[in-house]
Amino acid sequence: MIALVFFMFSCLVALACGVMAAVSDVKTLKIPNMYPVMVLGAFVVGYGASFAFGYHEMVFSPWKEHLISGGVLFLGGFILFATGAYGAGDSKLIAAFGFWFGFKALVCFIFYTSLIGALVAVFTMFVKRSKPFKDPKSVWLKRVQEEGARDVPYGVAIAIGAVITFVYSGFFSEEVLVNFVSAG
Repeated sequence: MIALVFFMFSCLVALACGVMAAVSDVKTLKIPNMYPVMVLGAFVVGYGASFAFGYHEMVFSPWKEHLISGGVLFLGGFILFATGAYGAGDSKLIAAFGFWFGFKALVCFIFYTSLIGALVAVFTMFVKRSKPFKDPKSVWLKRVQEEGARDVPYGVAIAIGAVITFVYSGFFSEEVLVNFVSAG
């Protein structure tokens, strides 16, 4: 039962940090380093607790898959940052979430993050052209409307992609929760 508490707490911390990073990205176009660090720390606690109590195979892939997934997204994020498509905060956040997912879930995460990112980019173009907000409080909306910037808060897409992938991965499934409880 204690493993379930650590696991669920870790999942909720990671998702809450993703949401806070998305809000920060919309408001300021910056993702503070503490959010990706907390997402990664929550993974270490969740994986470590489930491994220590012998439950990690119920929810996680083999540890090498998690390292490779995080590494692949770190490299991809670095490339997107180097080309100017992503900000540094976006790159760190996507890599931190990458550690949570094995290969199967990584495809889901990349797909939904890309899909939501495209929708956010289309919305950004709409705002740039139509200027629908009179006095936006968001740095992002203000820059897009007044300066014609092309900035896109991809932290929103990363956070939504992570939420969808957590559900897809079965982290909150009845089967996982029952297995944790019955095994304890």
